Amino acid sequence: MLSPRKASLIGLGTIPAILAYIIFTPDIVVTIALVNVVLITISLYIAFSPTDNSIHTTTQ
Repeated sequence: MLSPRKASLIGLGTIPAILAYIIFTPDIVVTIALVNVVLITISLYIAFSPTDNSIHTTTQ
């Protein structure tokens, strides 16, 4: 099974296709699509990254 972190990294594989589309179709919409793909991929990578459990405190 594919882990969510690996799936988010696969999302970076779409960047060459979008860059090629930017070269052949210079439009602001394509540039915005590239920014969206990068932001979504980074967000997924951070969301599914391991957390540090030592930060959590308990109150008694």
